[in-house]
Amino acid sequence: MKQKLILQVGVKSFLLNKSRKFLLLKRSSISIGKSANLWDLPGGRIDSRETLEEALKREIKEETGLKSFKLLGLIGVQDIFGWSDKHVVRVTYISRVTKENVSLSAEHSEYRWLTFKEALKLNLDPYVNDIIKDKSVMSFIKTLIK
Repeated sequence: MKQKLILQVGVKSFLLNKSRKFLLLKRSSISIGKSANLWDLPGGRIDSRETLEEALKREIKEETGLKSFKLLGLIGVQDIFGWSDKHVVRVTYISRVTKENVSLSAEHSEYRWLTFKEALKLNLDPYVNDIIKDKSVMSFIKTLIK
């Protein structure tokens, strides 16, 4: 019998500060499996009847304590397979924040504001890594953050 996949949609955002550095969060050891201790963007799964923007706002507030941001644009949509019964569609934005006072949830153990080049030296979530290494996406990001 064919196994059914559960489709989930997640939202993430590169949060840029005034210095054009973005926020990365280190997943705590309570994270599941291979994702523990990887550096990732703030965000998470959408809830029923929630828009992508509402979910992103909720997740960013839950994970970082940051309450306001301005969406600059959509920069990627990725299919994530590899969980036994889940297919996750990850929608990634880029946003600007004015406040940088981060208050982490238990989901994360550390945070850093970094340039894209600095981020590549960390143990990144593979989907974040793919976006940063994609020259066409990075070129598009540069046009959005001018």
